[in-house]
Amino acid sequence: MKLGIIGSGNIVVDCLDAVKNIEGIELAGICVREKSIDKGKELAEKYSISKIYTEYEKILNDKKYRYSIYRNCK
Repeated sequence: MKLGIIGSGNIVVDCLDAVKNIEGIELAGICVREKSIDKGKELAEKYSISKIYTEYEKILNDKKYRYSIYRNCK
């Protein structure tokens, strides 16, 4: 199953840590704000995430993901 995640804060990092070694789950996409693109690239490299988005609509509408995790931290 391919998983997409939205955000780059501590809760998202906790989620990535929790699912990175679960058999059958591929961390395939992450969506971050434009101003957080460097953090997104860092997380993508650390967790072997192949796709970075900057618009949440695109990751939510991408049919390759079965589930997306969203955490809004303001």
